[in-house]
Amino acid sequence: MIITYKDLLIYKLSGITEWKNEKEMILPSEYISGAALHRTYEFLGDGKYVLREYFQNEQIFWKSEYQNDEAHGLYLGWHDNGQLHWRKELRNGHIHGIDVGWWRNGRQHWRTEFQNSIICGEDLVWYKSGLPKSIRGWKNGERYSEMRWDENGKRVL
Repeated sequence: MIITYKDLLIYKLSGITEWKNEKEMILPSEYISGAALHRTYEFLGDGKYVLREYFQNEQIFWKSEYQNDEAHGLYLGWHDNGQLHWRKELRNGHIHGIDVGWWRNGRQHWRTEFQNSIICGEDLVWYKSGLPKSIRGWKNGERYSEMRWDENGKRVL
């Protein structure tokens, strides 16, 4: 369920929401379809807000920034053990820049470059062990090179 900035203002003015602090509103779970987590919204003004979702143990699950009801800014996710899971930047709803992910053990899982949600540059993937799995080269969304390794580090492509 997508909640717009206008919806958030209505919830804020209606008084049906609980506040975590003076800027951060906790949206009641009955307003979140299928929610196993709880969600907060922090108002930054001028159509900007930050969405945070939490595991049931109150540990943060993800944080994303919005402007004018589009993802705009950092998008972060965590594993349930507190380890950062992914980090990417979005501009007007599109992935732009480096998208990075980590395994639960803290080792890097992937690193991919994007421009306006199109893969460009290198796309790197690692096994949980830290050994490389693949390296692909991209230009304007077209793959022009690829190398792959098995879990023992032997090159297969």
